[in-house]
Amino acid sequence: MTQQSNNNSGTRTDGRMSPASEVSIYDDIRDRLKQVFEHRTYREIGDLTGVHPETVRRYMLEGRCSVAFLNQVAECTLTNGDWLLTGRGYRQLEKDARDMSSYELLALLTESQRNLEEQVARADEEIAALQSEIGAIKSAAAATDPNRAVRIRHAED
Repeated sequence: MTQQSNNNSGTRTDGRMSPASEVSIYDDIRDRLKQVFEHRTYREIGDLTGVHPETVRRYMLEGRCSVAFLNQVAECTLTNGDWLLTGRGYRQLEKDARDMSSYELLALLTESQRNLEEQVARADEEIAALQSEIGAIKSAAAATDPNRAVRIRHAED
């Protein structure tokens, strides 16, 4: 009978992972999946990857995923598969749009749209704040010098 012991790396001498290391790996994969999908719902992830939302929920909670799911995640989100599995390397892959699948293009466009919408919302808030400041300055100028207020109005026209 062959004895199987653990070494310091968490790998048994027979090449398999020890149970404690296995749990840690799944926790790490789960954490990286959460980073990739951030604020997306299970349904959105399922639509993107072609996996049922309930299965996605289980994967996202447990970190125990099928290889096919991890491959779809990597492909659809342009995520480095090595980073997804091990945490090594860069998270995002750089790819030419001509080489992308329709899922990859959709993911890229969706993310770009979301980023643009956030930027527009921030710009709208900044514009409103600046308009408010300008109104306050005009009011203060009109209160101190009525002739200056007339000159400001003419300059705007």
